[in-house]
Amino acid sequence: MSTEQGWFYEQGGNQQGPVSASAIQGMISSGTIPRNTLVWREGLADWTHFDKSELCGNQNFPTVTPPAGPRAFTPRPARLKSDFNFSVFNSLSVGWKVMVENFWPFVGFYVLASLIYGVASNLVIPMFIGFFPIMGGYMYYTLLRLRGHPGDVENIFDGFKRRLGSTAMLSFLMILPLLLAMIPLFGSVIYLSQNPEFVENSPVAFGAILTGGILFTIFVTIVMTTVTGLATLLCLDCDIGWSQAFGLGLRAFTKHAFKFFGFAIIVTILSYGGLILLFVGTFVAGAWSVGAFSHIYEEAFGD
Repeated sequence: MSTEQGWFYEQGGNQQGPVSASAIQGMISSGTIPRNTLVWREGLADWTHFDKSELCGNQNFPTVTPPAGPRAFTPRPARLKSDFNFSVFNSLSVGWKVMVENFWPFVGFYVLASLIYGVASNLVIPMFIGFFPIMGGYMYYTLLRLRGHPGDVENIFDGFKRRLGSTAMLSFLMILPLLLAMIPLFGSVIYLSQNPEFVENSPVAFGAILTGGILFTIFVTIVMTTVTGLATLLCLDCDIGWSQAFGLGLRAFTKHAFKFFGFAIIVTILSYGGLILLFVGTFVAGAWSVGAFSHIYEEAFGD
């Protein structure tokens, strides 16, 4: 084998190689792999992106066995940045860019996770505790890709393989308050339907009650979905329990509550826009939204 055959690269979450420097350059030129592909050779301390490597020099390197791939899991410190801040539109832009660069696995894995949860939701117990064990793994996958690390379909099941109890508890914490918040709304609707004279005699009060119930339900939904979503990523990224993760997620939310509400509104609009695009657009919008949410998490808890 030529001494040039000394480079390894990541593709589709798997380590490839060894190959020559010119072979990698050819794949970059043809668009087979993106310019931010992770590469490694003997002598490098860690994997690095192609566009930050020396491959443009087309040097020769010996064939060697690489170190453990960049997917090795190491828990990160669980701490909220003191200067945490984010831009809603910048996060959406980053989420879109990452999704486009990894389009088929990004959208395909989202479809797979959604289908698994859809099947599980036909059973009452999994509906209450199964959301984050399933979707949390996909969220963690998007976080890995956002950081430039390899990720594959196995990551979808990280919510089961690691911290199942915590992700299940966070699912329960997300859904139960939403159901409780809907009780007054449904109770008001039932009362008004049985007392039509109240609607006729007090239309303003009727509108206020109905609007208040809807807004309260939306408020609870946004708060709990955001906080438990951040907490789920903390559980999987930092290997901590649900209670500590929930507390950190709540601190992050309260620090920029208005921005999180704005993000949730835009994401909801994107989802309904996806329904217009023959339903398939819902999966694209969902994958895009998760990518953007992972960027917000990275701004709050990343390095």
